[in-house]
Amino acid sequence: RTPEWREQRTSENFNSVNDSRAWRQALTILGLTTALRLVIGAVVPLFPDETYYWDWSRGLQPGYFDHPGMIALLVKGGTLIFGSTPLGVRFFPILAGSATTLALALTARTIAGDAAGRLAVLVFVVMPISAAGFILATPDAPMLCALAWTIWAVVHALLISADSDDAPGHASERERPKTLWWWALAGLFIGCAMASKFTSVFVPIAIAIAWLRGNPSSISRRWWSPSSRRTATAAPSSWALGADILRCASPASSTRPPMRTRCSTGSSHEN
Repeated sequence: RTPEWREQRTSENFNSVNDSRAWRQALTILGLTTALRLVIGAVVPLFPDETYYWDWSRGLQPGYFDHPGMIALLVKGGTLIFGSTPLGVRFFPILAGSATTLALALTARTIAGDAAGRLAVLVFVVMPISAAGFILATPDAPMLCALAWTIWAVVHALLISADSDDAPGHASERERPKTLWWWALAGLFIGCAMASKFTSVFVPIAIAIAWLRGNPSSISRRWWSPSSRRTATAAPSSWALGADILRCASPASSTRPPMRTRCSTGSSHEN
């Protein structure tokens, strides 16, 4: 990327919140839909699945027969505030749904500006899964929330590498600590997603495949690096697994060996 492209992208996409009418409209829509969900969630009786999760919340565990324990933790928090009422059961899942929309809007805003953030809010709040699904207390609410923030963190990590002054697409030594911080944050979020619903495991797999397809020479020198194997062995929990998968696939991995591997020697742009 040229310096002119980076300057144009910065001026167009990173506008101040106070100076952006489109972004203020996005936040207004998000706030109004959140309030509407809370009102509906307070008056609509609980569905059988929600009472099932409420029963879980009476005896918190790391996991249950159907799902991990994140939804039970959210229900427990809401009932401590509002009691065993529909609003109490649904309060934090509804907020998780709004946080999902916010993360998607911030991601769109980072990539394409304030108008894109507003469009992301408009599109997502009218989708059935959010318009109706985010009123209910189900494991999908915390899972989608965590996945949305995972994508937000991954986008920030990739943008740092894309804007690198040394070699676009690869973080420089100066930028590497900041990039690693974003990948670690993404790992934390994907760990929260795995603690909500096990199907979220496909997201870090998809991110890793997408990265490796674009960087085939990274397979041998990053994915199977000795430090990656040690980390996976020493920390087998879902939180560490999510962080390790994303860290190993990140373009800022600090485990790159000083010598070129066989599959990277043929790249003419590295010479």
